[in-house]
Amino acid sequence: MLCVFLTLACRQDVTVKTARVQELEKAINVHQGELEHKQQQSKEYEERLLKLQQQATVESERGEKLDQALQECQQEITAHLQQLDKMKEHHEQELNAKTAEVKLVKN
Repeated sequence: MLCVFLTLACRQDVTVKTARVQELEKAINVHQGELEHKQQQSKEYEERLLKLQQQATVESERGEKLDQALQECQQEITAHLQQLDKMKEHHEQELNAKTAEVKLVKN
């Protein structure tokens, strides 16, 4: 009878342990699924980050080109203003000379 009781106890112990193993395996599967999902999300985030970094690089380069173009435009404007100042000075000298000539002719 003792042998039957021990066998029954062993079977119950095995049944409990088997159920526990199954619970743990199920938990492992759930956690593996979550881990795989998080790894996929991480991969997607890394890809998005890479694209954003590439876009930032492109936009930085574009900004630098625009800045260079602006500097060139400012230099051209400065050169044109200097040329206009020289032309204005030349015309003022001519006007003064003509004015003086007219005054001489009147007198």
